[in-house]
Amino acid sequence: MTRLVAILSLCGATLAAAAMARTPDPLDVLRKAAYHQDDIPHRGSAVTVVTPPDKDEIRVPREVYAGRRGRYDIRVDSPPPIPPHRIVCDGQRQWRVMGDNDVAFVSAPLDFEEERRERMDRVDKLEEWARASIQRSTLCNRGTWLIKLERRGRGDDDRWYPMRDLHIDRETYLELGNTTYGRHGKPVSRTRYEALAYLGDDEVDDSRLQYGPEDHTLILPDPHRMGWPGRYRDATKHADWLVPLRERPAEWQPAGVAVHRYGRQAVAQFLYLDKERRQGTPVPILLFEKPRGEEAPHLDEFYALDDVTTQPQRRRQAVAWTDGELVYILASAMPRDELLRAAWRHVQAGDER
Repeated sequence: MTRLVAILSLCGATLAAAAMARTPDPLDVLRKAAYHQDDIPHRGSAVTVVTPPDKDEIRVPREVYAGRRGRYDIRVDSPPPIPPHRIVCDGQRQWRVMGDNDVAFVSAPLDFEEERRERMDRVDKLEEWARASIQRSTLCNRGTWLIKLERRGRGDDDRWYPMRDLHIDRETYLELGNTTYGRHGKPVSRTRYEALAYLGDDEVDDSRLQYGPEDHTLILPDPHRMGWPGRYRDATKHADWLVPLRERPAEWQPAGVAVHRYGRQAVAQFLYLDKERRQGTPVPILLFEKPRGEEAPHLDEFYALDDVTTQPQRRRQAVAWTDGELVYILASAMPRDELLRAAWRHVQAGDER
Protein backbone atom coordinates (compact mmCIF):
# COMPACT_ATOMS: atom_id res chain seq x y z
CA MET A 1 0.00 0.00 0.00
CA THR A 2 2.82 2.36 0.90
CA ARG A 3 4.46 1.70 -2.46
CA LEU A 4 1.18 2.37 -4.29
CA VAL A 5 0.74 5.69 -2.45
CA ALA A 6 4.30 6.66 -3.40
CA ILE A 7 3.64 5.81 -7.07
CA LEU A 8 0.39 7.78 -7.06
CA SER A 9 2.13 10.72 -5.41
CA LEU A 10 4.88 10.60 -8.03
CA CYS A 11 2.30 10.51 -10.82
CA GLY A 12 0.48 13.45 -9.26
CA ALA A 13 3.69 15.45 -9.05
CA THR A 14 4.53 14.61 -12.67
CA LEU A 15 1.09 15.72 -13.86
CA ALA A 16 1.37 18.91 -11.83
CA ALA A 17 4.78 19.66 -13.34
CA ALA A 18 3.39 19.02 -16.83
CA ALA A 19 0.49 21.36 -16.14
CA MET A 20 2.89 24.04 -14.96
CA ALA A 21 4.99 23.64 -18.10
CA ARG A 22 1.96 23.84 -20.38
CA THR A 23 1.91 26.96 -22.53
CA PRO A 24 -1.17 29.07 -21.71
CA ASP A 25 -3.49 30.72 -24.19
CA PRO A 26 -1.95 34.10 -25.11
CA LEU A 27 -5.21 36.01 -24.69
CA ASP A 28 -5.67 34.53 -21.22
CA VAL A 29 -2.24 35.90 -20.31
CA LEU A 30 -3.18 39.31 -21.73
CA ARG A 31 -6.43 39.29 -19.74
CA LYS A 32 -4.51 38.64 -16.52
CA ALA A 33 -2.03 41.37 -17.46
CA ALA A 34 -4.89 43.78 -18.14
CA TYR A 35 -6.43 42.95 -14.77
CA HIS A 36 -3.23 43.33 -12.74
CA GLN A 37 -1.69 46.23 -14.63
CA ASP A 38 -1.24 49.36 -12.49
CA ASP A 39 -1.80 47.27 -9.35
CA ILE A 40 1.69 45.82 -8.83
CA PRO A 41 4.02 47.68 -6.44
CA HIS A 42 7.50 47.95 -7.95
CA ARG A 43 10.32 50.29 -8.85
CA GLY A 44 12.59 50.19 -11.85
CA SER A 45 14.04 51.93 -14.86
CA ALA A 46 12.83 51.62 -18.43
CA VAL A 47 13.76 53.06 -21.81
CA THR A 48 11.45 53.93 -24.68
CA VAL A 49 13.04 54.02 -28.14
CA VAL A 50 11.03 55.84 -30.82
CA THR A 51 11.94 55.36 -34.49
CA PRO A 52 10.55 58.26 -36.58
CA PRO A 53 10.48 57.80 -40.38
CA ASP A 54 13.83 58.77 -41.96
CA LYS A 55 15.19 60.11 -38.67
CA ASP A 56 17.53 58.92 -35.96
CA GLU A 57 15.92 57.02 -33.12
CA ILE A 58 14.93 58.91 -29.98
CA ARG A 59 15.70 57.38 -26.58
CA VAL A 60 13.55 58.38 -23.61
CA PRO A 61 14.72 56.96 -20.24
CA ARG A 62 12.32 56.89 -17.31
CA GLU A 63 12.35 55.92 -13.64
CA VAL A 64 9.22 54.15 -12.42
CA TYR A 65 7.87 53.90 -8.87
CA ALA A 66 4.47 52.24 -8.56
CA GLY A 67 2.01 51.35 -5.82
CA ARG A 68 -1.40 49.75 -6.02
CA ARG A 69 -4.62 50.81 -7.75
CA GLY A 70 -3.20 53.10 -10.37
CA ARG A 71 -0.78 55.06 -8.17
CA TYR A 72 2.64 55.77 -9.65
CA ASP A 73 5.46 58.26 -10.00
CA ILE A 74 7.34 58.29 -13.32
CA ARG A 75 10.32 60.59 -13.94
CA VAL A 76 10.91 61.07 -17.68
CA ASP A 77 14.19 62.36 -19.09
CA SER A 78 12.80 63.69 -22.37
CA PRO A 79 15.05 64.94 -25.19
CA PRO A 80 14.78 68.64 -26.14
CA PRO A 81 12.64 70.58 -26.81
CA ILE A 82 10.43 68.81 -24.24
CA PRO A 83 11.90 69.34 -20.75
CA PRO A 84 12.38 66.52 -18.25
CA HIS A 85 9.08 65.96 -16.48
CA ARG A 86 7.27 63.93 -13.88
CA ILE A 87 4.04 61.96 -14.25
CA VAL A 88 2.43 61.22 -10.90
CA CYS A 89 -0.95 59.68 -10.11
CA ASP A 90 -2.52 59.40 -6.66
CA GLY A 91 -5.26 57.08 -7.95
CA GLN A 92 -7.72 59.97 -8.30
CA ARG A 93 -6.02 62.18 -10.90
CA GLN A 94 -2.88 62.10 -12.98
CA TRP A 95 -0.50 65.07 -13.04
CA ARG A 96 2.06 65.72 -15.78
CA VAL A 97 4.53 68.19 -14.23
CA MET A 98 6.80 69.95 -16.71
CA GLY A 99 10.22 71.45 -16.01
CA ASP A 100 10.71 73.11 -12.63
CA ASN A 101 7.06 72.80 -11.57
CA ASP A 102 6.11 75.73 -13.84
CA VAL A 103 3.31 73.86 -15.65
CA ALA A 104 1.23 70.93 -14.41
CA PHE A 105 -1.31 69.20 -16.66
CA VAL A 106 -4.06 67.52 -14.62
CA SER A 107 -6.35 64.76 -15.86
CA ALA A 108 -10.08 64.41 -15.46
CA PRO A 109 -11.14 62.31 -12.41
CA LEU A 110 -10.01 58.69 -12.74
CA ASP A 111 -11.90 55.47 -11.99
CA PHE A 112 -9.47 52.58 -11.50
CA GLU A 113 -12.07 49.83 -11.77
CA GLU A 114 -13.56 51.35 -14.92
CA GLU A 115 -10.11 51.58 -16.51
CA ARG A 116 -9.47 47.94 -15.57
CA ARG A 117 -12.71 46.87 -17.26
CA GLU A 118 -11.83 48.86 -20.37
CA ARG A 119 -8.41 47.20 -20.57
CA MET A 120 -9.97 43.76 -20.33
CA ASP A 121 -12.63 44.64 -22.91
CA ARG A 122 -9.90 45.65 -25.36
CA VAL A 123 -8.27 42.24 -24.91
CA ASP A 124 -11.59 40.46 -25.52
CA LYS A 125 -12.07 42.38 -28.77
CA LEU A 126 -8.70 41.18 -30.08
CA GLU A 127 -10.30 37.80 -30.84
CA GLU A 128 -12.42 39.48 -33.52
CA TRP A 129 -9.64 40.90 -35.69
CA ALA A 130 -6.17 39.86 -34.50
CA ARG A 131 -4.24 36.66 -33.96
CA ALA A 132 -1.78 35.95 -31.16
CA SER A 133 1.11 33.58 -30.55
CA ILE A 134 3.04 32.93 -27.34
CA GLN A 135 6.45 31.61 -26.33
CA ARG A 136 8.72 31.59 -23.32
CA SER A 137 11.32 34.32 -23.06
CA THR A 138 13.24 36.41 -20.54
CA LEU A 139 13.59 40.14 -19.97
CA CYS A 140 15.24 42.05 -17.14
CA ASN A 141 16.24 38.75 -15.49
CA ARG A 142 12.60 37.69 -15.30
CA GLY A 143 10.86 34.82 -17.02
CA THR A 144 8.29 36.27 -19.41
CA TRP A 145 5.63 35.25 -21.87
CA LEU A 146 6.46 36.83 -25.21
CA ILE A 147 3.15 37.44 -26.98
CA LYS A 148 3.11 38.49 -30.61
CA LEU A 149 -0.03 40.12 -31.98
CA GLU A 150 -0.71 40.35 -35.72
CA ARG A 151 -3.41 41.92 -37.86
CA ARG A 152 -4.47 41.54 -41.47
CA GLY A 153 -3.66 44.12 -44.12
CA ARG A 154 -6.29 46.48 -45.43
CA GLY A 155 -8.48 46.09 -48.51
CA ASP A 156 -7.31 43.28 -50.77
CA ASP A 157 -4.15 42.75 -48.74
CA ASP A 158 -4.81 39.55 -46.75
CA ARG A 159 -1.29 39.20 -45.36
CA TRP A 160 -0.67 39.27 -41.62
CA TYR A 161 1.51 42.04 -40.21
CA PRO A 162 3.09 42.35 -36.76
CA MET A 163 1.21 44.78 -34.57
CA ARG A 164 2.58 44.40 -31.04
CA ASP A 165 5.16 42.31 -29.14
CA LEU A 166 4.57 42.12 -25.39
CA HIS A 167 6.76 40.70 -22.62
CA ILE A 168 4.54 39.71 -19.67
CA ASP A 169 6.13 38.59 -16.39
CA ARG A 170 5.11 34.95 -15.86
CA GLU A 171 4.64 35.36 -12.11
CA THR A 172 3.22 38.86 -11.62
CA TYR A 173 1.77 39.58 -15.10
CA LEU A 174 3.46 42.99 -15.15
CA GLU A 175 4.16 44.19 -18.69
CA LEU A 176 7.95 44.44 -18.95
CA GLY A 177 8.30 45.13 -22.67
CA ASN A 178 6.18 46.53 -25.48
CA THR A 179 7.15 46.88 -29.14
CA THR A 180 4.68 48.68 -31.42
CA TYR A 181 4.66 48.28 -35.20
CA GLY A 182 3.33 50.62 -37.87
CA ARG A 183 0.86 49.92 -40.63
CA HIS A 184 3.24 47.84 -42.76
CA GLY A 185 4.92 45.98 -39.95
CA LYS A 186 7.84 48.30 -39.30
CA PRO A 187 8.75 48.97 -35.65
CA VAL A 188 7.68 52.39 -34.41
CA SER A 189 8.56 52.31 -30.71
CA ARG A 190 9.92 49.92 -28.11
CA THR A 191 9.69 50.19 -24.32
CA ARG A 192 11.59 47.82 -22.04
CA TYR A 193 12.47 47.62 -18.37
CA GLU A 194 16.22 47.53 -17.77
CA ALA A 195 16.09 47.22 -13.97
CA LEU A 196 13.24 46.03 -11.77
CA ALA A 197 12.49 45.30 -8.11
CA TYR A 198 9.08 44.31 -6.76
CA LEU A 199 7.90 45.95 -3.52
CA GLY A 200 5.81 44.67 -0.64
CA ASP A 201 2.81 46.79 0.32
CA ASP A 202 4.56 47.85 3.52
CA GLU A 203 7.59 49.02 1.50
CA VAL A 204 5.69 51.56 -0.64
CA ASP A 205 6.42 55.20 0.21
CA ASP A 206 3.01 56.86 -0.21
CA SER A 207 4.55 60.34 -0.15
CA ARG A 208 6.08 59.63 -3.57
CA LEU A 209 2.64 58.95 -5.04
CA GLN A 210 1.19 62.40 -4.36
CA TYR A 211 1.57 65.81 -5.95
CA GLY A 212 0.75 69.37 -4.90
CA PRO A 213 1.27 72.38 -7.22
CA GLU A 214 3.24 75.38 -5.99
CA ASP A 215 2.04 78.98 -5.98
CA HIS A 216 3.68 79.77 -9.34
CA THR A 217 2.49 76.54 -11.04
CA LEU A 218 0.18 76.98 -14.02
CA ILE A 219 -2.44 74.20 -13.87
CA LEU A 220 -3.84 73.11 -17.24
CA PRO A 221 -6.20 70.32 -18.37
CA ASP A 222 -4.21 67.30 -19.50
CA PRO A 223 -4.63 66.52 -23.21
CA HIS A 224 -5.18 63.03 -24.56
CA ARG A 225 -1.93 63.37 -26.51
CA MET A 226 0.84 65.90 -26.11
CA GLY A 227 1.75 67.79 -29.28
CA TRP A 228 5.33 68.37 -30.34
CA PRO A 229 6.33 72.04 -30.06
CA GLY A 230 6.69 73.78 -33.41
CA ARG A 231 7.11 77.19 -35.00
CA TYR A 232 4.26 79.64 -35.57
CA ARG A 233 4.60 79.59 -39.33
CA ASP A 234 4.23 75.80 -39.36
CA ALA A 235 1.21 75.67 -37.05
CA THR A 236 -1.47 76.10 -39.72
CA LYS A 237 -0.28 72.92 -41.42
CA HIS A 238 -1.84 71.05 -38.50
CA ALA A 239 -4.87 73.27 -37.85
CA ASP A 240 -5.74 75.89 -40.43
CA TRP A 241 -8.06 77.77 -38.04
CA LEU A 242 -5.25 78.90 -35.73
CA VAL A 243 -5.09 82.65 -35.06
CA PRO A 244 -2.11 83.98 -33.05
CA LEU A 245 -2.62 86.54 -30.33
CA ARG A 246 -3.32 89.67 -32.39
CA GLU A 247 -2.04 92.30 -29.97
CA ARG A 248 0.27 91.27 -27.18
CA PRO A 249 2.25 93.23 -24.60
CA ALA A 250 5.71 94.07 -25.90
CA GLU A 251 7.46 92.02 -23.22
CA TRP A 252 5.65 88.81 -24.16
CA GLN A 253 8.00 86.88 -26.44
CA PRO A 254 6.55 84.16 -28.74
CA ALA A 255 8.19 80.77 -28.25
CA GLY A 256 6.24 78.43 -30.53
CA VAL A 257 3.04 76.40 -30.72
CA ALA A 258 2.01 72.86 -29.88
CA VAL A 259 -1.19 71.24 -31.12
CA HIS A 260 -2.47 68.95 -28.37
CA ARG A 261 -5.38 66.52 -28.37
CA TYR A 262 -8.29 66.82 -25.97
CA GLY A 263 -10.40 63.84 -26.94
CA ARG A 264 -10.78 64.16 -30.71
CA GLN A 265 -10.42 67.93 -30.74
CA ALA A 266 -7.15 69.67 -31.59
CA VAL A 267 -6.40 72.62 -29.34
CA ALA A 268 -3.43 74.88 -29.94
CA GLN A 269 -1.29 76.27 -27.18
CA PHE A 270 0.63 79.37 -28.08
CA LEU A 271 3.44 79.77 -25.59
CA TYR A 272 4.67 83.24 -24.71
CA LEU A 273 7.56 83.91 -22.37
CA ASP A 274 7.72 87.06 -20.29
CA LYS A 275 11.45 87.27 -19.68
CA GLU A 276 11.20 90.24 -17.32
CA ARG A 277 9.31 88.40 -14.59
CA ARG A 278 10.51 86.30 -11.67
CA GLN A 279 14.12 87.46 -12.01
CA GLY A 280 14.54 86.19 -15.53
CA THR A 281 12.65 82.91 -15.18
CA PRO A 282 10.25 82.51 -18.14
CA VAL A 283 6.55 82.55 -17.27
CA PRO A 284 4.36 80.45 -19.58
CA ILE A 285 1.40 82.30 -21.10
CA LEU A 286 -0.71 80.07 -23.31
CA LEU A 287 -3.45 80.78 -25.81
CA PHE A 288 -5.84 77.89 -26.44
CA GLU A 289 -8.11 77.98 -29.49
CA LYS A 290 -10.76 75.59 -30.73
CA PRO A 291 -13.69 75.78 -33.13
CA ARG A 292 -16.88 76.46 -31.20
CA GLY A 293 -19.34 73.60 -31.17
CA GLU A 294 -16.69 70.87 -31.27
CA GLU A 295 -16.65 69.12 -27.93
CA ALA A 296 -13.55 68.62 -25.81
CA PRO A 297 -15.09 67.41 -22.52
CA HIS A 298 -12.13 67.81 -20.17
CA LEU A 299 -11.17 71.20 -21.59
CA ASP A 300 -14.79 72.41 -21.69
CA GLU A 301 -15.43 71.40 -18.08
CA PHE A 302 -12.08 72.66 -16.78
CA TYR A 303 -12.73 76.19 -18.09
CA ALA A 304 -16.57 76.14 -17.88
CA LEU A 305 -16.86 76.85 -21.61
CA ASP A 306 -20.62 76.23 -21.70
CA ASP A 307 -21.01 79.76 -20.33
CA VAL A 308 -18.43 81.47 -22.54
CA THR A 309 -19.53 84.74 -24.21
CA THR A 310 -18.05 87.34 -26.52
CA GLN A 311 -16.96 89.26 -23.39
CA PRO A 312 -13.67 87.98 -21.92
CA GLN A 313 -14.44 86.44 -18.53
CA ARG A 314 -12.15 85.46 -15.68
CA ARG A 315 -11.49 81.81 -14.98
CA ARG A 316 -9.03 80.19 -12.58
CA GLN A 317 -5.60 81.19 -13.94
CA ALA A 318 -7.27 82.09 -17.24
CA VAL A 319 -9.62 84.30 -19.26
CA ALA A 320 -12.09 82.81 -21.77
CA TRP A 321 -14.18 84.29 -24.59
CA THR A 322 -15.52 83.55 -28.09
CA ASP A 323 -15.91 85.42 -31.36
CA GLY A 324 -18.76 83.14 -32.46
CA GLU A 325 -16.54 80.81 -34.49
CA LEU A 326 -13.62 80.11 -32.20
CA VAL A 327 -13.32 79.77 -28.44
CA TYR A 328 -10.25 81.38 -26.89
CA ILE A 329 -8.61 80.70 -23.54
CA LEU A 330 -5.66 82.80 -22.41
CA ALA A 331 -4.02 81.05 -19.45
CA SER A 332 -1.15 81.93 -17.14
CA ALA A 333 -0.23 82.00 -13.47
CA MET A 334 0.36 85.75 -13.74
CA PRO A 335 -2.33 88.15 -12.35
CA ARG A 336 -5.71 87.66 -14.03
CA ASP A 337 -6.19 91.40 -14.44
CA GLU A 338 -3.20 91.46 -16.75
CA LEU A 339 -4.57 88.49 -18.68
CA LEU A 340 -7.93 90.21 -18.94
CA ARG A 341 -6.33 93.32 -20.42
CA ALA A 342 -4.46 91.21 -22.99
CA ALA A 343 -7.68 89.38 -23.90
CA TRP A 344 -9.51 92.67 -24.51
CA ARG A 345 -6.62 93.86 -26.71
CA HIS A 346 -7.02 90.69 -28.80
CA VAL A 347 -10.79 91.22 -29.12
CA GLN A 348 -10.44 94.89 -30.08
CA ALA A 349 -7.74 94.13 -32.63
CA GLY A 350 -10.09 91.64 -34.25
CA ASP A 351 -12.91 94.19 -34.40
CA GLU A 352 -10.59 96.67 -36.15
CA ARG A 353 -9.60 94.30 -38.96
